[in-house]
Amino acid sequence: AYSNQTWVSLGTKSGYGNNSIPITVNENKSTDRRSAEITLTTGDAKAKCTISISQEGAFSPALSVTPNNISVGNSSCTATANITSNTDWTLSSSESWCAADITSGNGDKKITFAIAENASTTEREAKVKIKTVGDKSKEATITVKQSGAAEYISISPDRLSVSSSKSTGIVELT
Repeated sequence: AYSNQTWVSLGTKSGYGNNSIPITVNENKSTDRRSAEITLTTGDAKAKCTISISQEGAFSPALSVTPNNISVGNSSCTATANITSNTDWTLSSSESWCAADITSGNGDKKITFAIAENASTTEREAKVKIKTVGDKSKEATITVKQSGAAEYISISPDRLSVSSSKSTGIVELT
């Protein structure tokens, strides 16, 4: 008896009559499926049989997100993104003003973000990290940018009527 692949080994290579043959198949560290054959023949080579062995490839987690970048105005709103994965994952946001409706899942999911109003005039940014669970983890990031409020100035009152003599008054700026 013999194998056509080195990753398959036989505990016994010869024998007589009814017998059991221990077979050892080494770990497949590749993500590719692989095949081997074990061939058994009689001593005079008049009879022959073949055993086919098929071994799955090692698991490789997949993870992607679309879109990778989200831009919104300063008002409170919602935004969505799609996660595509073949395994369990977790999600976390770097900022409390950008909260996802779920923080973990499995496989493909549509995520909705609740984004709070940005009253500041400064643009702000949140990083949403999605990471697969397990040894061979993968990570994806969604960047959420929210514009700042428009700058404005207002005065009150916006009209003053004064006499011809010296006058004083107050104008409020906001």
